[in-house]
Amino acid sequence: MGTVDEEPRRRHPSAGSKASSNGSWSSFGSARRLSFAQKRQQESSKGPCEKIVHRPQDSLFSSSSGWTNYRGFFNLAMLLLVVSNGRVALENLIKYGILISPLKWLSFLIVEGSFGNWPNLALVIFSNITILVVFVTEKILEKGFLSNYFAGIFYPILVSAHLITPAAITLFLDGNPLCSVFALSIFVIESLKIVSYVHVNYWCRCAREEKIVESKKDDITKLNVSGSEMTSLYPSTLTLSNLYYFMLAPTLCYELKFPKSVRRRKTFLMKRLVELVFLSFLMASLIQQWVVPTVRNSMKPLSEMEFGRCLERLLKLAIPNIIIWLIGFYTIFHAALNFMAEILKFADREFYRDFWNSETIQYFWRTWNIPVHRWAARHVYLPMIRNNYSKLSAMVAVFFVSAFFHEYLVSVPLHMFRLWAYYGMMAQIPLSFITDYIVKGGRAGNVIVWLSLILGQPLAILMYVHDWYVMHQDVPEATMISMYKTLYDGRTYFVYWLPDPKVLGVCNGVNEVYESAVSEKDRAEFVNVSESILPTIWRENMFNKAFIVSSISSDSHCTITFGTKRSLTLAINNDPLRLSFIMEEMLKCIESLTDDQNKKQKKRTPTVVPVKRRKPATKGIKWEED
Repeated sequence: MGTVDEEPRRRHPSAGSKASSNGSWSSFGSARRLSFAQKRQQESSKGPCEKIVHRPQDSLFSSSSGWTNYRGFFNLAMLLLVVSNGRVALENLIKYGILISPLKWLSFLIVEGSFGNWPNLALVIFSNITILVVFVTEKILEKGFLSNYFAGIFYPILVSAHLITPAAITLFLDGNPLCSVFALSIFVIESLKIVSYVHVNYWCRCAREEKIVESKKDDITKLNVSGSEMTSLYPSTLTLSNLYYFMLAPTLCYELKFPKSVRRRKTFLMKRLVELVFLSFLMASLIQQWVVPTVRNSMKPLSEMEFGRCLERLLKLAIPNIIIWLIGFYTIFHAALNFMAEILKFADREFYRDFWNSETIQYFWRTWNIPVHRWAARHVYLPMIRNNYSKLSAMVAVFFVSAFFHEYLVSVPLHMFRLWAYYGMMAQIPLSFITDYIVKGGRAGNVIVWLSLILGQPLAILMYVHDWYVMHQDVPEATMISMYKTLYDGRTYFVYWLPDPKVLGVCNGVNEVYESAVSEKDRAEFVNVSESILPTIWRENMFNKAFIVSSISSDSHCTITFGTKRSLTLAINNDPLRLSFIMEEMLKCIESLTDDQNKKQKKRTPTVVPVKRRKPATKGIKWEED
């Protein structure tokens, strides 16, 4: 039995009394006016028989109890989240070792990012030609030498050429996909800014011609200045410095006069710069250590259409994907855009809102990317509404534009058009109807929004990687190929192609490699293990268990060499050298060489003749012959 001090706090619900706060005493009548100390003194003065043990009260989990303090369960959930993800991280390190290599990132930036090896860098520089053409055209339009009708025909052609030209060059030159994504993103941003710049100047010309009709001022200008200020600002804003300030500003919507801050905060700049560098390093590390092995190991179940394994791979990829997506969001929309805004003294820092509380799909797309939302509303949605289009048509048009640019930034760098990003964006339309009219927002709507991000993005990643893998199965054209196939011994092997020195290596999984075609360092990279954990048995058994394909000769022949130093010449017959063909011939080679080895082994094995033992002279004991 406990004392009064150990007595738990209780709640006493009553129809004639108000519900008490969590973790507090409540009583009836005048007892509620007593302090806690007075109540304790009053209870201590009672005898054992007068102390009340049972009172009318509800269980805390009952909705009628009014209890809302579940901080302990929240702490437990966070602890379980940390422990489970920590276990996954530890498992990843044990299985693959440390794959993070910052020196290779630096080498990649130096080699791939140079002017000679990265044609997209030259494209970005030459994109200034389009900007200068827009500036000169706007000057001519302002003088009245060209009509708005000409502008309505010329600018769509110019913007289309600004998007098509880099895409065509990227497809023709076959550059690095990562570099192409960054370059094409710059072209997309410039195109959206050009559209906004042209629209605003067109509205200004119309306002000047119509003497800025007061009733249509807000619909036409969409600016935070009065009509007289508009007339005075418009011609003077047509300067090259004004245009390039807009091209560098962290916004897609042009205005004649942007709000500016008084000074640059050096401490703020340093914080954002440190965040930008550190988080970029963190994202690259997570991708190399966590995402790449997961995606690579997902090719077999996707190729064989094993639904259970595919679902397991999808869920395994969902965790690192959403973590990297959140880190990327903070890096771009908070660190990078604030850093650029602080340098340019751009005062409008609303780059995002509380998208994490989104209860509908539409609210999510209106809040997570404010610059794009403002551009879409200002230059697509509202113009269609003013031209008597329905809200549904305007919404579909906005999602179509977004889907087009998503697919543009994925399909062109990868050199394949599978439309998975396009379908994913267009699927947001029916999903928005579900969150708006079926579940009607609330907690269920927020769960649907998060599920669309957690499952939708990794599904698109797996589909693109699978299609990339299927499309690049021709060995002479691929830089690296992984193909899973079960050989005669029941073990699973995969094959990869090295462009230099043009060797096709074979290994049987992730943790065991039996090949001598490449160095230990390269072998560790291709199978995602650290050099420090390469077992010495690999070196001992390498020449006994490995087989490689030597470089392809000019007469359409390649040589398959087994670990016994014997070789088999394989004629390609001028057909594309495909992995299935090589695997089939390798299997025949292995079986043939294995049979030869078994025959030789039998010849070398001496025939053992049983030896009869002599019977001992001892009488009375019988010995049996062996």
